[in-house]
Amino acid sequence: MLFSLLSPINLIKLIALLLLQSALCYSSYATVIVVQNTQESGAGSLRAAVNAAESGDIIRFNPSLLGSGNAVIQLDSELVVDQSIRIVGSIIGTDSIVLDGQNVTRIMRITQVNKVEIDSLVFFDGRASDGGAIKSNCDTLLVSNSQFVSSYGNDDGGAIYTNADFVHLLNTRFDDNYAVDDGGALFTLVDSLLVDNCIFWSNYA
Repeated sequence: MLFSLLSPINLIKLIALLLLQSALCYSSYATVIVVQNTQESGAGSLRAAVNAAESGDIIRFNPSLLGSGNAVIQLDSELVVDQSIRIVGSIIGTDSIVLDGQNVTRIMRITQVNKVEIDSLVFFDGRASDGGAIKSNCDTLLVSNSQFVSSYGNDDGGAIYTNADFVHLLNTRFDDNYAVDDGGALFTLVDSLLVDNCIFWSNYA
């Protein structure tokens, strides 16, 4: 047998390689779901895409949505992310994909999944008890190239409330977010937090 010819070190290397190849094969079958409109719900909406997504899928937005300025999705209730997915928006100059909580709802709640990645989205005017824009309970949360503006937490975390094991914020801006208790921009109970090239401006608690 092949394994009997390998030293323990080489056997470990082989197993690691097989696991890596398995992961790469899995990712190659990820589905890309494209959001086609700015409706709150229904076919082609972001809510429909989030509800349909399975672990490993990627959600993107039709570039035509930015044809005449910001593409604003006004939400009546929070989006519930219950799979390990990646959501990729678009910020081109002053034109952006904007998720608007209308000062009545949290924008996104992430359940206890492995990993969620958010890229190039604007979170605006969310409101909740904890985490006006995002409340996250996933193991790993990565937010990059995004903006959090004017969200409100009645308790902790004006923009983000998280107890993930690891949070990485990259090239992201927090402006004018407010929490009644702690964490105007961010309230975290995480074991590891990495903040890289982010801007925090006029956040209060």
